[in-house]
Amino acid sequence: ATGMALLPFLGAGFTHRDETDYRQTVDDGLKWLVAEQGDDGSLMGRRVYGNTGMYAHGQATMALCEAYALTRDSKLRIPA
Repeated sequence: ATGMALLPFLGAGFTHRDETDYRQTVDDGLKWLVAEQGDDGSLMGRRVYGNTGMYAHGQATMALCEAYALTRDSKLRIPA
């Protein structure tokens, strides 16, 4: 859900590096995704029900890649 929640902010151009009202929100979301990412790169989450894990993985991956593309933040390169 964090990946899905981040996508509208990033799509509107709000990042964790901009001085906007949403900076902290985006930063917190990205930090959480990176912290929750598995050693194998998985972003499926710890509680996987049916196929929902792959949807979560896809959304989180898109959010990380979008944030990296917008900012070129080196801390996001490997996780993305």
